[in-house]
Amino acid sequence: MSKSILVVISSPTPGQEEEYNRWYTDQHLRDVLALPGFTSAQRFKLAVSTPNGVPGSYLAIYEYESAGSDEDLQLAFTLLQNATKSGQIVISQAMDLARVYASLFTPITQKLAAAL
Repeated sequence: MSKSILVVISSPTPGQEEEYNRWYTDQHLRDVLALPGFTSAQRFKLAVSTPNGVPGSYLAIYEYESAGSDEDLQLAFTLLQNATKSGQIVISQAMDLARVYASLFTPITQKLAAAL
């Protein structure tokens, strides 16, 4: 099995930040983790950025396990799309859909840790 990460950068609809954070943290993370292959999720809020930084104010990182083939990796997006279409995953209107960026990354090195 291969572990990849799905990186999602997003922002709330203007004036909807509190509802966006409630929905994303309390519902959306768990909805995604209910799908096959998704094993963990964590959210982050933008703290400091360069002038040409990321195009959103929030980041979610999901770990996704697959056999590692291109078809298996594409399945992550297919699962998300199908779950959204079926209503298994509900997308809040508090999320600015015009500012959602998602990509799946596969590791090319082993994870390194700092020496203590």
